[in-house]
Amino acid sequence: MVSLPKKAAKKKPAKKKAAKKKAAKSSGPAKKKAAKSSGPPKKRATYNEAFNLSLTEDIVAEACRIVEAGNYRRIAAKRLGIPLNTWNSWLQKGKKEMREYAAGKRTHVTVKATLVRELDKAEARCHELLLQDVIGSDSVQAKQWFLERRYNKLYSKNPNAHVDDETGEESKVDALEILAEKLRTLLDS
Repeated sequence: MVSLPKKAAKKKPAKKKAAKKKAAKSSGPAKKKAAKSSGPPKKRATYNEAFNLSLTEDIVAEACRIVEAGNYRRIAAKRLGIPLNTWNSWLQKGKKEMREYAAGKRTHVTVKATLVRELDKAEARCHELLLQDVIGSDSVQAKQWFLERRYNKLYSKNPNAHVDDETGEESKVDALEILAEKLRTLLDS
């Protein structure tokens, strides 16, 4: 039997080997790790997932306690360590769910809807207690302050001023005067 000569192994040029080694060194450990891992990259946890933020009855009760003490809703969120975008999302969804429940589209009240309803009650209780304190006060100035804000059109120094519902602050700008001035300029031109 005649044996055929074995094919000589082809040698790669030295330049190509050196180029491959250089590329491997420059890619660094990050590229090697990416090549070793199999499957899709892991999804990064959201803030709520990372800090296990979910609305509970305990959070609702504590938020109501904070609001009833006279704080704004956003202060309750901050005191509870809840990001404002999460807090506002809960409130918006709660309002929507309350409307759906009222329309008969939902059969049960969710925790988010409960949050909205209970915060409304807490604000009303706070308002009532503050009014009782002001009205029961011996201070004429406190009663005058109450009358100016509660019955703005009758007792305010600037009855056309706008009072912000959220902060209770009265704007120094007379809205009707601004409109009248703009109308005068339009009519004059």
